[in-house]
Parts: sequence; C-alpha cells; structure tokens
Amino acid sequence: MGCPVPPHWLSAFHSTTLAPRVSCRTTPCSLNPHQVGMMCAITGMAILPKCRWGEPECYFLAHTCAYTKATDTVATGESDGCMNVLKFRAIEGSNDYSAEQLAIPILATCLSSIPAILTFLGTLLDKALPLLESAKIFLAMNTVFLVLGVRAIQDLTFDCRWWGNWHHDNGKACHDGFNLYIAAAIILVVAQLALLVISVRFVEDHRYMMVQPHEAAKLSAPEPIDIDDDESMTNL
Repeated sequence: MGCPVPPHWLSAFHSTTLAPRVSCRTTPCSLNPHQVGMMCAITGMAILPKCRWGEPECYFLAHTCAYTKATDTVATGESDGCMNVLKFRAIEGSNDYSAEQLAIPILATCLSSIPAILTFLGTLLDKALPLLESAKIFLAMNTVFLVLGVRAIQDLTFDCRWWGNWHHDNGKACHDGFNLYIAAAIILVVAQLALLVISVRFVEDHRYMMVQPHEAAKLSAPEPIDIDDDESMTNL
C-alpha cells in the first residue's frame, strides 16, 4: 500500500486559482525522484506571476540613482543623476496565463521523461541497445536544457526577486517559483545520472556476453601450465 495522500494535496486540485498550492515536500511517498522533479518544475512555473504584455500589472517603477562625485555636481550644477526606471514585476505573455517566455523550461521538463522511458524499454526488451544509446544522447541534451531553463527563469524573475517586495508585491511568488524550478532541475539531473549508470552498466554487460568465446579467452588471463619435474629433466 502506498502512503496516504495528505488532505491539502487534494485541496490543491479544487483551488480556484490556476497555480497549484503543492510543493515538493507534500508529494506522496510512492512517487519516484523523476516524478517529484517534474512536479516541482511544473508547480514552480505555474506559481510564477504572469501578465498580458503592455498592461500596467507587468511593470513597476524603481527610483535609481547613478554614482556621481560631489565635486562634479557642484561644479556643473546638474542634478544627482536619479530617475525612475521601468522594471518587470511579472512575466509578459499573450494573456494573464500564457507562458511563451517559459518555452525552454517547459521543453526541458517534458524532455526529462524521454530518457527514463528509453532506459526502461531498453532494459526490458532483448537486443535493444539502440534504445539505450539513444537514452544517453537525450540525457546529455536534457541536462543542457535544464541549465538553460534555470538561466531563463533567472533572467525573467530578476527584477521581482532582487527589488524589494514593497515595489511590486510579487516577491514571494517569484522567489518560490524560481527556487522550486532549481530544486526540480537538481532532482532531475541526479535522477538522470542514475539512469546513465544503469544504461552504461547494462550495455557493457550485454556487449560482454555478445563477445565470441575465443575473443573472451583472449581477454581472460591464461591458465598456468604445470610441468612435472621428470619431464623437465628429460627435456634438458
């Protein structure tokens, strides 16, 4: 029997908001690390603030001042170099729930399931070495996409994470979404490293069994030859 599902797990699916209130720590214990990683990634991207491009809800003004020497200000009589700069408080898209700018993180999350499927089929089916070799390619490609996904979300949420929450009121959502995706990327990379070990071990064992008997004898150490003392003396 699997572990019981906590009540707040079920309430997340009946929430009126589109962003589920589920974190990595509330997942059932019957899930494997790969499923937990995908769920964390989906949840993190869902809770990130989004808006329709051009709407006032997408931006906030930050009062920014440039560094100027006091002597230069007195000599020129100019202002202190302060101005209001437009910053992003949410991720722009075609509507309030779109995620066009999250295409790379979404693609990385979807591709992470392909190596697991290929490794499972390759170890289950006989003579399926091409599947395992393909899984290695997807493992390397998906690891790169996960890193690019982390960088994409880091750039998209930089303003709302590093500027004070009193400027935009989206600090918690930006921090939680970004941290969840980082946790998901780490979990998925560790799970894929485990898949890589399984794939390499299975392929090498299978290839060793496919070696011809005489080739296997060459790879093994030769047996010592015992010569009787009498025969050695007669040969002399």
